[in-house]
Amino acid sequence: MADQGQGSKVISAPVDQLWQVAVEVDRYPEWAGDVKSVTVDERDDAGRPARATFTVGSFGLSSTYTVAYDYDEPRSFRWHLVQSHEMRRLDGEYRFDDRGDGTVEVTYTLTVDLKIPVIGMIKRKAERTIISHALDGLRKEAERRNR
Repeated sequence: MADQGQGSKVISAPVDQLWQVAVEVDRYPEWAGDVKSVTVDERDDAGRPARATFTVGSFGLSSTYTVAYDYDEPRSFRWHLVQSHEMRRLDGEYRFDDRGDGTVEVTYTLTVDLKIPVIGMIKRKAERTIISHALDGLRKEAERRNR
């Protein structure tokens, strides 16, 4: 059974800057917590990642998976699982809602279905950690680039 988590954060940065940070998936190891490496396997006609392979590690476990991306620039981009030994499903989305006051509400949604059973408490902790790293890391990286 798939588990879904979602979190939002209001960030003081232009939407185009947040968009740029978020779509540069090959730079995630610099700021996205548990992401150890990313290889962009294919790019679309606009030069954005179309398919990428990630290696992540958390709670003493490591996982490698490949996702494909769909874009609705600059409002959102989504990804879905192409290949993994550990997961049946991995769907996610970054959504950017410009509030018109110099801030953007960024929403991160993730749906995961693991092939191996995991205790609910551990899944929820991992979910909160992933969402927190995705949103806080994005904010910190946007701020760092804005200096």
